[in-house]
Amino acid sequence: MADREEYDVQTLLKESLMMITDISSVAFDFAYMKKPLVYYQKVPDDKYNKGYFDYIEDGFGEVILDEENLIDTIESYFNNGFEMKDKYVKRVDESFNIRDNNNSQRIFDAIIDLIG
Repeated sequence: MADREEYDVQTLLKESLMMITDISSVAFDFAYMKKPLVYYQKVPDDKYNKGYFDYIEDGFGEVILDEENLIDTIESYFNNGFEMKDKYVKRVDESFNIRDNNNSQRIFDAIIDLIG
């Protein structure tokens, strides 16, 4: 685990080969880079009302509930050079259909449209 006082989140995202998280929104940033991630939830995510995003149906990586499967999954990604599986690459491509360097400009424009 990285202490946020010592590490910059953006640097960690860029330098990391794989992410293991529970339900963090940072997973979207990691998935955007098409790097493998795993949702490790020791219990099924049933504490939230069903919303627009289902980790099993929409997530960018496996949902894992036990430590043994987590270890097996990490080993599998290690053995394949930490390549995101095609199933999840497809989900990333469908979720982030615009891939360029203009995201900040689009956000800025959308805010101006809202307040303008």
